[in-house]
Amino acid sequence: MKIVAVANPKGGVGKTTTTLNLAASFALANKKVLLLDLDPNGALTSSLGIETDSICRGLYELFLSVC
Repeated sequence: MKIVAVANPKGGVGKTTTTLNLAASFALANKKVLLLDLDPNGALTSSLGIETDSICRGLYELFLSVC
């Protein structure tokens, strides 16, 4: 198992695009992929075509057992 993290405090440096493309290439290579979108705006989630308004719980609730 390998863990890959893409992080940079600056906005607009291509974190979401890089993450999405890395995940797609791993999936095409028949690797299991888990994406965690820690962006408060949900940019990665939106780029996957998931409507962020339809999500009632997020990582905040998971980590703090709220909700």
